[in-house]
Amino acid sequence: MPFSFYTAKRLITDKKGFASAIVKIGLVAVGVSVAVMIGSLAIMQGYKQEILSKLSGFNAHIVISSLDFNESDDAQPLTLDYALNDSIKLINGVQHIQFFAHKAGIIQTTEHIEGIVIKGIDSAYQTDFIESSLVKGKLPDLKNEAISNDILISSYMADRLSLDTGTQVTVYFIQDQNQPVRVRRYGICGIFKTGMEDFDRNFALGDIRHIKRLYNWNENQVEGIEIITDDFKQVDRITEDIYAMCGPFYSVNHIRELKPQLFDWLGLLDTNVLIIMVLMTLVAVINMVTSLLILIVERTKMIGILKSMGTTNVQIQNIFIWKAAYLIGIGLLIGNALALGFGYLQNKFTLIRLDPDSYYLDKVPFHFAWDGILLINLLTFLVCLLAMLIPARMVNRINTIDAIRFE
Repeated sequence: MPFSFYTAKRLITDKKGFASAIVKIGLVAVGVSVAVMIGSLAIMQGYKQEILSKLSGFNAHIVISSLDFNESDDAQPLTLDYALNDSIKLINGVQHIQFFAHKAGIIQTTEHIEGIVIKGIDSAYQTDFIESSLVKGKLPDLKNEAISNDILISSYMADRLSLDTGTQVTVYFIQDQNQPVRVRRYGICGIFKTGMEDFDRNFALGDIRHIKRLYNWNENQVEGIEIITDDFKQVDRITEDIYAMCGPFYSVNHIRELKPQLFDWLGLLDTNVLIIMVLMTLVAVINMVTSLLILIVERTKMIGILKSMGTTNVQIQNIFIWKAAYLIGIGLLIGNALALGFGYLQNKFTLIRLDPDSYYLDKVPFHFAWDGILLINLLTFLVCLLAMLIPARMVNRINTIDAIRFE
């Protein structure tokens, strides 16, 4: 066993002395710093994952629509090319394609009136996210041959208009080209709450066949095609592949292009987390440097005796570096236990809640990416250990005779 490692091991088992309390403070500082770094990364990743899930759940990852230079508020029809649809399905990473159409209108009850946009969907539409957002009632039944007269509205709109499931409402649709206003009666079959203000304030879900009739479209016409991918990281590549198939007469956009402000805001989270990590690393380094300096000062007499016996400065430095490495490792274990434990409790019992009107979510999400956690631990250990070389060099300045006399 190397002399430096053996001596450091003996020092580790020695719990006496003033330095023991300082070491404990250093351990706590490293542990808390690592816990904050892991927690910040987990919250950021969880938050981005939840927001992306909400965005893609309502809008999908990629949208194909007709290239429209018309200034009209009404949607322009896209005639379905089933051969093109089949080709898109074969693109690596494409999970599902679905169709939609929007129509703006005015919803009226006996006491209230409000603007609304009905998003028409069909039975092939992926509704997992909508179902998970239901607070009451059920989704419209779109599998029957008869057109459904039910719509799904948000809790925001239900509160503003004093609506509940089973209530009948009148919706007025204003047409272009001096056409008369069209009136439709809908029943409220369910109420949802996504937490996304843009959706909850404006949108309702209904049968796409109603929207087609209002536009006088045929069965092969829709407003657009939504594409859901297996991996959002591949969305740029998949968008380029789809655009190459569609050509210049189609508009092909992914969700980052459709919601740039929201993604810019999410990008700021990465910067905030990076700043937190830098600050927490500095806290850990400063505390460990301080702890090691105090350990060296406390062991001045031992250093003098070792030097008088012929031990080199490098060997003595390695003793304290080995002990610092041990302490950093213990601090990392404490930090990981704190972060993972609290994250598990938060996901399980929702200890911290959020205001969904401000944060889009009703609780703080934790998503642990093990590669990120491993990287945090590795970099923290290396940075702290390299920083220990600075106080360890203090050994070189200790005079042997003065150190032996040191009390």
